[in-house]
Amino acid sequence: MKWLLKTRKPMKYFCNISIKSNRENIQKLMSGSKEFLLKNKQGENIGDQDTICTGMQISFDNLTYSIVVTGDTSGDGNFSSTDLSQAKLHIVEQQLLNDEYKLAADMNNDKKITVTDLSIMKNRIVGNS
Repeated sequence: MKWLLKTRKPMKYFCNISIKSNRENIQKLMSGSKEFLLKNKQGENIGDQDTICTGMQISFDNLTYSIVVTGDTSGDGNFSSTDLSQAKLHIVEQQLLNDEYKLAADMNNDKKITVTDLSIMKNRIVGNS
């Protein structure tokens, strides 16, 4: 899947990043055509083999984007029942996801979080897709 840039004022997002991606994977996604800088949530540069997580930052072309890893609603770089639970809580409005974490839960990219997204998440967790 190709990476995608989305803008929701005032933030900019670098989307469609796969679980367990690292710097090398990002470089391949960008076809090696851009110099970029990756920082963790604390603003520190990350290493070549560090896992990319939702909420990290990528900078290129003098712009900074918040990274969205598809399915990683917790921002830990993994995809688990925790992420599924957070999406469920968002749907029933008990604990709303914000910003890049909400984008991470939108598994089918239809700009909303629904039971369809939950079904996709569940299938990926149990290994059916």
